[in-house]
Amino acid sequence: MTDHRMGWPGLAAMIAAAFPLPSRPAPRGIPRAPIDQAARAALDRDPARPRRMRLTAEAQADRDEFERLSWNRGCTCFVSPPCSFCMHPGHPLNLEGDETAWEPDVEGAGR
Repeated sequence: MTDHRMGWPGLAAMIAAAFPLPSRPAPRGIPRAPIDQAARAALDRDPARPRRMRLTAEAQADRDEFERLSWNRGCTCFVSPPCSFCMHPGHPLNLEGDETAWEPDVEGAGR
């Protein structure tokens, strides 16, 4: 029979013994093999390889308009979905899903 007057330290020890925690967390994601140093150097030397993407001029204009018009308001889909805030072509989530809004950033390749 368990003594219920053991207090918090005793109760914590009893719980820790009943439910042991793993010593380290399980790895997340797919483990990646290390990149060969020669291959990494070859990738770094290639000036035409875009390392970043940027918005096209049209998409940047939409993004600027979205920021200008919606800086003080937000989503109202709870009233009547979809709202104009969420459907605006310059909304970051809409731009993220639009592959035609992005182009390689060749000028910023060295960054």
